[in-house]
Amino acid sequence: MRLTVFLTDSCQDDKNAVYLALTAFECMSVSAPTPLTEKTIKQLFTRWREPLDRGENALIMAAPKMDRSYRIPEFIQFLGNGFDVLIVSFETYKIEDIDDWNRIVRIQQSSSKKKRCFLVSDAELLFQDRKHLLSGLASQYVQTKIPFLLFSETFPYRMLPQVFSQNRIFHALYGAEDVTKFISYLEDKFGTQVPASLQNRIVKRTGGHLWLVKEIVRHVAFRKSGDPFDHEDLWWKVGEVYGGFAMREQDVLTDLALQNPVKDEEAMVYLEKTGVVRDGHIAIGLIEDYIKKLLKKRTQLFVKNGSVSVGGVPIDAALSTREKQALVCILSGQGKTVSRDALGKAIWGDDGDFTDWALDQLVMRLRRKLARFGIPQNFVQTVKGKGYYAGS
Repeated sequence: MRLTVFLTDSCQDDKNAVYLALTAFECMSVSAPTPLTEKTIKQLFTRWREPLDRGENALIMAAPKMDRSYRIPEFIQFLGNGFDVLIVSFETYKIEDIDDWNRIVRIQQSSSKKKRCFLVSDAELLFQDRKHLLSGLASQYVQTKIPFLLFSETFPYRMLPQVFSQNRIFHALYGAEDVTKFISYLEDKFGTQVPASLQNRIVKRTGGHLWLVKEIVRHVAFRKSGDPFDHEDLWWKVGEVYGGFAMREQDVLTDLALQNPVKDEEAMVYLEKTGVVRDGHIAIGLIEDYIKKLLKKRTQLFVKNGSVSVGGVPIDAALSTREKQALVCILSGQGKTVSRDALGKAIWGDDGDFTDWALDQLVMRLRRKLARFGIPQNFVQTVKGKGYYAGS
């Protein structure tokens, strides 16, 4: 099997970085144990492969980022030698228009007679930041018949080109049997034991979200004391999971947490298909508690001694250096408009070369990051043609 990973331009200039990236990917795909039941893995990967065998595209929705880092390498191994897989990451590769895409595809042309497919590991970025590429990619599929396998953490509510809606696959949260096996895997990894009674609580409180399962078991293994379901690191991760939902999905979850009638049926159906909502209730108990915490005490954003915190919880690790610089600069305006030029200089320096597009994209990413912690996306307000300010 031929495997191609598209990396950043800076990585391509560094042969050691490329070697390490590919080596890590190969090691993960070959030697990492599968912490799920064999039945689940086979069913999962068979559903993903069937469209590719037919030469069709597939959109895999609600695949958490942490889970993808394991499942994608395992899936490539599952495909065997029948495919040339071209992995594309929009987070790590500069693809701003269809010409950029065509250029890297030409570079990776292969004379192999094997089936080929594009595997987009972070399609949510394509739907959010690069929607203008969709029609061009759809045209390329029509011309070349090389299928796309698109992994997205979010559901694209806007209309997609028909060719990308051929097969819509919902990546549901895992069941009790898989969570129990994952806990067993973590027990071996962390050198600890989780009592059966605690395992049952983990299944119920996480709803099968493995990232949350891992954080709870990590606490049991290394902290030893305190409530494994109520500590800063866990709530930070719960906030990240909650922030990964679209605003309309958050509205549905809030309605359910408050036992109000659900008004958005489309978002409700999506949450049911992905297992986040089961039998009319939020399956992830920690998410329900998190929502109630947000409603009980209005979330506040602070910058103190260079550290950014939300509701007293530091979030510096969730922000890139430039995102943090942008936030600090906007907050320093104390509700007044910070000009685009002043914001750009605060981020890229007095002699920095930046475009309006780059600045807008940075602010867009910052808004999404803040939303993960309960800060409304309209907190950072835009003054058209002038700049930005922090709302109330």
